[in-house]
Amino acid sequence: MRIDHVILGYCEFFVCKEHAACFLNLCHDTGFLYQPLPKKDNEEAYCYRCRLATSTELIRRCEERGITLRELRFGGLPRFFYRYRRRAGLAVGGVLAALLIWLSCSVVWDVRIEAEGDVSPSRMREQLASCGLSVGTWIPSLETDEVESRLLTSAQGVAWVSVNMRGTVAYVQVRPLLTPDAAGSQGETVNLVASSDGIVESVRLMAGDVVVRPGDLVRKGQLLISGVRDIGEDGYALSEARGEVMARTTHTLTLEIPLSYEQKVYTGEKKVEKTLFFFGKTIKVTKSTGIIGGNCDTIRKMEIYSLFGDVALPVSMQTVEMRPYEMQTVTLTPDEAKRRAYEQLGRELTMATREAMLLSRQVDCVITDGACVLKCTYTCLENIAVPLPFASEPSERVS
Repeated sequence: MRIDHVILGYCEFFVCKEHAACFLNLCHDTGFLYQPLPKKDNEEAYCYRCRLATSTELIRRCEERGITLRELRFGGLPRFFYRYRRRAGLAVGGVLAALLIWLSCSVVWDVRIEAEGDVSPSRMREQLASCGLSVGTWIPSLETDEVESRLLTSAQGVAWVSVNMRGTVAYVQVRPLLTPDAAGSQGETVNLVASSDGIVESVRLMAGDVVVRPGDLVRKGQLLISGVRDIGEDGYALSEARGEVMARTTHTLTLEIPLSYEQKVYTGEKKVEKTLFFFGKTIKVTKSTGIIGGNCDTIRKMEIYSLFGDVALPVSMQTVEMRPYEMQTVTLTPDEAKRRAYEQLGRELTMATREAMLLSRQVDCVITDGACVLKCTYTCLENIAVPLPFASEPSERVS
């Protein structure tokens, strides 16, 4: 089908065999343009197509010459719009959809931050917004060089930043300033010292000089493996001490469970506020009425929508939930308090010995007028060697 017929509209009709020659002569004499269509085997007429604008005049001329036309159908965009002329909402919706698609290609949909070190992506996102880059920023007016300069000037601890636009997504790379401690963390001259008191069980040396032996009693902070190596007549060299010192250590853990305490109990009332963020604009969706008095917990949840779970959309919903509560006094019996104390002790011991081997423990339980007190003394086998950097001249280091 010709593209002009689709855009301007067309009319298809049949001409019987007896009038086909007269119809062709009429078109030749008057200059009407037509397009012949394939004839079906079982049809006793010829099918033609012409523009919708000339169809009325053509039908009138054929009637004057006694040529019978059997109309087949009208089509094209004009006919389509005429059919839905009473539904203006469809046309308005189509225009708005086209406008939205055009606008969506001209604003920033997502800001993806690749940060090194201890740079907080959420904090960096706030600083970028203050520098003129956020979801909803108009791309034609966005100057990435200016955003980089503003961020380097205003943000503390940022050494280098790069902003690149790929379509509607802004990719930001950030590198922090290296502090003197961080800059010298690689290949730094360090000693290994004891993290706690203990009796040395074994030593595994990787680099440096060992200054303790199995069976030695060491105190917290005592030197275990030295980064200062004796190289004979040439003096000494500084390097990074590395190794493992396993020692038998003893620790004390004290827990206290009160027999009477206040507990938070929610009243069951709940108020919710929803806020829609669309291309950086804030739209209040729902807002609770009334004032919540007294104690109240506020829970905020941000839901970011995405396409197929990978492509982030510039649409997010923040839900703020307010739940009032009351404080109630809870009283425990000595047995209940003791049971809770032992449960908490199990959790605390698991966390304290997650990188050590628990050898033994001794627990004393005392019930006072107001609490259940557990005192646990436990012995474990653990690596007590921790690094302790010290200042040195770069020329004294050896590889």
